[in-house]
Amino acid sequence: RLLAEGSPADLLLQHLQAGEPTDDATLRKNLPFPSESAEAALAQLLEEGRARRLADGSLLSATGWTRLTTEMATALADYHREFPLRLGMPREELASRLNLKPKPFAALLAAAEAEGLVVESGGVVRLPEYEVHLSRDQEDQVRALLAQFEAAPYTPPNAGDAARTVGDELLSLLIARGDLIRVSPEVLLTPAVYDEMSTFVVEHITAHGGIVAGELRDRFDTSRKYAIALLEHLDNKRVTRRIGDKRILR
Repeated sequence: RLLAEGSPADLLLQHLQAGEPTDDATLRKNLPFPSESAEAALAQLLEEGRARRLADGSLLSATGWTRLTTEMATALADYHREFPLRLGMPREELASRLNLKPKPFAALLAAAEAEGLVVESGGVVRLPEYEVHLSRDQEDQVRALLAQFEAAPYTPPNAGDAARTVGDELLSLLIARGDLIRVSPEVLLTPAVYDEMSTFVVEHITAHGGIVAGELRDRFDTSRKYAIALLEHLDNKRVTRRIGDKRILR
């Protein structure tokens, strides 16, 4: 509760701490002094470093910044311990743990990353020093699985078989770090094969005006399941568009 006495800056700081992060308009509601005094008080707090403004314009106190970034670091450390094969925590989950709405969370995250407190990549957040370390047995499992993909590049193991080989968490790691690309819930490809097949689709359409699943299947001696999965994936990526049984470029 606000103190009955104190400088405008002290009173404004207490008001800020009661509901941070917040915006200027919300902060100035129900203040016990004129808005002109609030503007000067806020300028004083910002100049003295007792408050800070984030990139989206939201405001929080220095103690609020410390509290939220500490909670962020603690949540990430806990997540890294619980899920050692994951590259980091999904940013939406981190926002939920901090009980922040998307806009102020995005500003807080950007500021924390700018100060080297966290790293965000691919929609996941991690502590700067965190790295995934595989055991020797896990490394052997990865090599064995990728060897299967190299042996049958156009008809590789499906996602279920791959998960049975290395486990769900390790397979998710391989997809997250780009060792494998998930084309559909069941179809995975190596990046090289994905690029090769996708390039063929685009070039074939450019040369012939369209492509059907059978043409892709026959070119790579694969099955219709893999051909259709890739074409539907390219549809979803808005590279191609389906007209009847044929795909054309968007």
